Amino acid sequence: MSKPKKIDVNRIREVLDYDKDTGNFYWKVRVAKCVHIGDLAGHKSSDGYWRICLDKKLYTAHRLAWVHVNGSIPDDMQIDHVNLIKTDNRIDNLRLASSSTNQANTTHDRKAISPYRGVQVTHRKKHPWAAKIKIDGKLIHLGVFTNQEDAALAYNKAAVKHFGEFAQLNNLESVA
Repeated sequence: MSKPKKIDVNRIREVLDYDKDTGNFYWKVRVAKCVHIGDLAGHKSSDGYWRICLDKKLYTAHRLAWVHVNGSIPDDMQIDHVNLIKTDNRIDNLRLASSSTNQANTTHDRKAISPYRGVQVTHRKKHPWAAKIKIDGKLIHLGVFTNQEDAALAYNKAAVKHFGEFAQLNNLESVA
């Protein structure tokens, strides 16, 4: 992953208005022929994030929102969407996160064999399910289990221990 571009807070505030209640940006000045004052700034990109082109550089709106309100983003920190909705850029929905905690707060891969986060099939007869968790880029094996639910519980316990409020836990009641 490439290092994010530094964002000049003064330039953002000069050309963009930010609505804290909606998370939207609006143009304060005409930066191009197709841009009019008051227009909604940016577009939804193919990866699901709202992006804004400013001075020929493309920025994610959540990073611009953080800088607009707080002045800067500390080095080695990322901006996390609390509710996991990539286009919800309200400042109340954004928080600082390390790379590891930001990765913990992602959605589960719905194409996986198990409906549970951190649970994989082992192809062993006695213990067909394994629980794993990624911490600081390292995959940690949490054990093998006879059923998916026990593996999911092991993942939940490790996620709470390592990620705290950023942990996305398996909901064992909602999966039949």
